[in-house]
Amino acid sequence: MLRRTHLSRVFAHPPPLLRNARRIPHTRPVFPATSSLVTQPRRRYTSAAVERLQREGMQIPIQPSEYRQIIARAKKVWPRPPAVPDGWSCTWQDWAYLLTFYWLSPYYLMLPQIEMAVNIQHGIPGETRPLLFSNDRQSFVFTLVNSPKEFFLFDGAKSVLYRVQGVRNEHQLVQLMARGDEAFEATLEVVPPNEEGEDALRRILERDETVIPLLAEKFLDYTPVPTNPWEEGVVSDGDELPELDLEEELKSLYNEVKEQKERALKEGIDLEQLQTDAKSEEDAEDAEVDEKHPIEEALDNLDNVEDVEELIKFVQEQKAREQSGDPQK
Repeated sequence: MLRRTHLSRVFAHPPPLLRNARRIPHTRPVFPATSSLVTQPRRRYTSAAVERLQREGMQIPIQPSEYRQIIARAKKVWPRPPAVPDGWSCTWQDWAYLLTFYWLSPYYLMLPQIEMAVNIQHGIPGETRPLLFSNDRQSFVFTLVNSPKEFFLFDGAKSVLYRVQGVRNEHQLVQLMARGDEAFEATLEVVPPNEEGEDALRRILERDETVIPLLAEKFLDYTPVPTNPWEEGVVSDGDELPELDLEEELKSLYNEVKEQKERALKEGIDLEQLQTDAKSEEDAEDAEVDEKHPIEEALDNLDNVEDVEELIKFVQEQKAREQSGDPQK
């Protein structure tokens, strides 16, 4: 039995942290939910998932290479502020809630929780850019990519969003924060939730597919892709995961790779050279972060047609042995 990851959704609309990245991780780390995003959904499996998330969180492993890629991308797209006030940080690998907010969530549509909290629940449009975080305060400060003169603080402990008043640039912001919590908190103004956005969140948690056009039109800059409970990792103990044919999956992948090569040949594109250049660049980026384990390196290299053909052959032989009653594995 193969459990399919939702690759089409990840590649079509990657979370904000990895937009424009060359290679998108295919596993989905999921962390405890923000309490303000949870209502009482009607569906049994959704309420069960929410209860589990509130009680203990749901851990889905992430590969070291994938996590390194996320950190490297964060360093590139989230530049360091002019100064770092005491008690705050911008060392993203130390941020306890990095993946909580900026990776796929365990809810219907798997929207990153930063989009659910800022774009939908509070109706603030645009992509966010974190500036500073504090694990002790369970808070982070961010601005908007298309509106860099606006600054916000999200208090994760209270699940409250604040607008920072009286500052127009990052220099003013860090100078204010350097004066201490009391001076900083005096400038904070609560951003009230958007009524239509909160209703949209409720519909998401109720798995209402008709909310998708509304999200695309009023809250997000893309159209979300519907997801299934087993893709979100919220299937109840008594539910069956769908049976998927590994051989068919591999054949589909093989055909996609072949079509890519054929199109590249017709258009005169040296696909192998492009892949080599991208791999060299990616390896250099990985080397800056950490050394790879030899096994991990070998797994990363399983990305060509010949490897897929070998896997298909192996699966076919395994099926034949099972049908003949041969116990050999």
